[in-house]
Formats: sequence, structure tokens, C-alpha cells
Amino acid sequence: MANDSQHQDSKSKLIRVLHVDDEVRVLEITRLYLQNKGYNCFKITPVLSAEQAMEILEEENFDVIVADYKMPGMSGLEFLEVLRKKGNDIPFIILTGKGAENVAMEALNKGACRYITKKVGNPNVLFDTLGQYILEVVQERKEEKEREEIIKEAEARGKEHPLILALKDNDWNVRMCAAEALGKIGDTRAIDPLIHTLKEEEEDVRESAAEALGKIGSTKAIDPLIQTLKDKKGNVRESAAEALGKIGEPAVEPLIHAMDDEEENVRLGAAWALGELRDGRAVEPLISALIDENLDIQWSVTEALIKIGDERAVEPLIHALKDEEESVRWCAVEALGELRDGRAVEPLIHALKDIKGDVRKSAAEALGKIEDKKAVEPLISAFTDRKEDVRLCATEALAKIGEPAIEPLISALRDRDTNIQKGSAGALGELRDKRAVEPLIQASKVENEDVRKAAENALDKIQRSKEELHEEESESDLAKKKMMARNMALEHLRLQKTGTTHPDLQKTTHLEKEVRREEVEVKLSPKQIMDIRDLHSRGYRDSDIAKRMGIPRKSVTKHLVDERVRKLEEAYTQSRRIRT
Repeated sequence: MANDSQHQDSKSKLIRVLHVDDEVRVLEITRLYLQNKGYNCFKITPVLSAEQAMEILEEENFDVIVADYKMPGMSGLEFLEVLRKKGNDIPFIILTGKGAENVAMEALNKGACRYITKKVGNPNVLFDTLGQYILEVVQERKEEKEREEIIKEAEARGKEHPLILALKDNDWNVRMCAAEALGKIGDTRAIDPLIHTLKEEEEDVRESAAEALGKIGSTKAIDPLIQTLKDKKGNVRESAAEALGKIGEPAVEPLIHAMDDEEENVRLGAAWALGELRDGRAVEPLISALIDENLDIQWSVTEALIKIGDERAVEPLIHALKDEEESVRWCAVEALGELRDGRAVEPLIHALKDIKGDVRKSAAEALGKIEDKKAVEPLISAFTDRKEDVRLCATEALAKIGEPAIEPLISALRDRDTNIQKGSAGALGELRDKRAVEPLIQASKVENEDVRKAAENALDKIQRSKEELHEEESESDLAKKKMMARNMALEHLRLQKTGTTHPDLQKTTHLEKEVRREEVEVKLSPKQIMDIRDLHSRGYRDSDIAKRMGIPRKSVTKHLVDERVRKLEEAYTQSRRIRT
């Protein structure tokens, strides 16, 4: 009788038993006796023929087979022979009848683990023996597999890097760190183990394996990484795409083929990777993918075309501006702006009148990036657009175009359309050119309040720009003088130690005094104010005025700035009197 400890050890996991006998009564009796004997850890699947057993083995796995020798059709012994020829080494127990010892011995020679003869009269002994045999052969098979693993690991230690062995560790953190380290050391022996790890249960381990394969850069990893673009986890897909981008030129053609994949995530990752590879061969497939139904893929394609930067993309993108889909036109406009090709100017000007606001907005931005003067008048006309963000982008674009836009904008201040007047004033404020001051002062006197405010804001920006420029010049000159004074003083101290006198000591003292004078501010008398105005009107700079009059430059600069602000305020006040 099987002891309790054996039963208990086996209860932790069910033992799957395939029982083959052509008699239903025998199958049922065997199940009941084993159950009554306490073998509750057995999950028995009964079948009535070896042929049926073969079919079940194609779909299910078992821990042990118990088969009768004498059955219609294929016998138990023949069944065993077929299994072993197929390489199936599942533990096999054969039941024989009286006087069949020769069959039992033949079965053992052919790979059976145990045999039981039905001549045993007591059924309790028969089925208890069967239960013990089942437990024994399963345990023996388990121990045999463990020994095989130990032997394999021992052999592998002599061939594999310890980090490769660590990819099989029970702790997923160890496996993840091992994958990261293998990527850093770039050991090509790790390619196959890392490819296998791409199917790892833990997503962090899969992610690290993908990154490592990218660092090693083997072409062998291309197809597995493309398959990994189907991964359910976005971070794993991103790592696979990055890895493909790092592998380089050999990945181009496979990625181009992947752009036709049924899986959206594969197309998305392939587009991103092709952008990283920057290979001109990808331009045509990427252009074709612009019509993809998935907006994320469209944008990924757009970014890829921008990264590739190939002029061959310009004409197809211009053609895409006529597509019926808004998203396709939008992506094409974005790409053309980044490519900065003059051929796109006229089509982008036409896109300023697109029915979709996002396309018009992007067209204005794109024209600003190309900086072609042909776009000035159309961008000024865009100030009449009903969407504020389009008008703002037109303003920014004109500011980027710069010098060629100034005179047309000044002329546009006199346009009949108040939206054009307002937009032109705003753009001139961004350009901060002094030629716009008088026209803007005139614009600040018009009846329309929005135009007046825009003109006043523009004048303020121009004024602040001049003040900032003067302050920068003042700080630069002062810093230079401080440096000169410091260097000369240090040289003087050095010479003093040698018992000599610095030849420019007097000059050094003068510079130090001048520097100190620059750092303070004094109150100016009416006479000094008159002299400052006179010298300034004759073209003297702030620093020259301060030097000639012997006063701090800071006081001169502050007075001139205050004077300009006062005049501007007077102009504003006068314009308001006229309006009221």
C-alpha cells in the first residue's frame, strides 16, 4: 500500500495519467480503486484504443501512460514503439496478462518504465502497486530532467558568459539587469538568448532585451524585433523600434516591407525606425503611408520624412496637399515646412486658403520657416482669417521673413481692412525696425480701437528694443573698462614686488576712477541737460557725451531714455486729443 508521505508529496501538483484499455469496465474499476486508495492527486483520462490515445497526445500533455498490452488494432507494445520512434519519452507502464512475461521484458527493452501482470489475484494489491508505480516513474522522470538541466548548465558554463546564464535566473530583476549588461558589452554570443528573451513574461525584461539587441546591432535580430513591434506594451514596442534604428542599413528593406503589415503597431514602429535610419529608399513607401487611416501612423510618417530630409519627398508631398483627407494635407504641410524647399512656396501659399483651419495655420508656419519673400503679401492677406491662431502664425512667419516684409507691412497699415491694419502693426512690432515708428504713430491715431492698441503695443516693443540695445552696449563697455583696470592694477602690484614702478600707473588710476564713475548716477543740472541734448543731436554716443562732460555714463543714458519715452508719450497724448 502506498504510504501517506508519497501521497502528500504528489498532492501539490496533479499527475496527469492517460489510461488506455479497450474495456470500459476496466477503466472505471481502475479509477475507483485508485481513488479509494487515496490517490487523489491523479487526474485520469480514459481512452479505449491506442489510436485514440495517439490523437489525444497531439493536443494534450500527460505525465504518465498506463496501457493494456492486448487490445484490438494497435497493441500496447506497438503503441509504445510508435511513441519512442517519435521521440516521445513519456513514462510508460504496461499491463500484461498471465504468461506474458516475455512481452513484459520486451516492453522494458523498448522503453517501458514498469510492467504489471494481471495474474495478481488481489485487486487491492494490483491497484495499489499501480498507484505506487505511477508515483515512482513520475518522480524518477522529474529527477532525470533535473539531472539533465544540471548537466546542460554545467556544460554551458564552460561556453557561455555568466550574464547569458543570468538570463535564465528565477528573479526577473536579475534577468533584466543581465540583458542591459549584455547590450553594453556587445557580446554576439548573447544574440540568440536575447532574441529568446523577447518573449519573456516580464515586460521590463523584454524591453531590456530589445535595447540590448539594438546595441549589439546584429542583422539576425531584425525579424524578431519587427515581430516585437506587435507587443502589447508600448514601451517594449518603442525599444524594438529604436533597436531597429540602431542596427542601420540592413534593417531598411525589412522595415519597408513592414510598412504593409496588417498590424497598426508594426506600421507605426516601422515608420519611426525608418526615420531614424534616414535612408532615401524609404521616402516612397513613407509617402504612400501618409494615407494610412491611423492618424498616429500619419504623424510618425511625417516625422520620418522630416528626419530623412530628402528632396525627393518634396514633389510627392506637394501632390499630397490636394488629398481629400484633412489629416493628410496637414501632415504634408508640416513636412514641407521642415524641409524648407522653395518649390513648396506656391503650393503652401495656396494652402493658406484651405477649408481646414489646422492646415491654414500650419501653412503659415511653414512659409515662415522657408522665409521666401513671395509669401509676404499672402501672409498679410491671412490677417483676415477668421481663426486667431492662423493670424498669429502669419504674424510670426512675417517676423521670420524679416527685412523683405517691412515695407509691405508699412503699406498695409493704410489698408482699408482693419484686420490687415491690426495684423500689420503687430508684425511690425515683432520686427522692431525704426522705419516703422512714424507709420505706427500715424496708425495709433485711427478710429478703430483694436488698430490703435496694436500700433501702440508695437511702438512700445520698438522702444524697449532700443533701450535694451543701449543697456547691452553700456554693460559691455563698462565690463571692458573694469577688466582693463583690474589687469593693470595686478600688473602694478607684481612690479611693486620687484622694486619697479608700473609705467602706466597713472593711466591705471584714471581707469579705476572712470570705472567707479560709471557705476554711480548723479542728478543733472539744467545746463548739463541742455549740453547732453546738444551733443546727442550732433551724433555723439552716450559714452562720448559722458567723457566730454565728466559725468557718469549711467546718468547720460537714463536721461536720453527718459527723453525718448517722454516724446513718445506726448505723441500718444496728442493722438488721443485728436480722437476725442
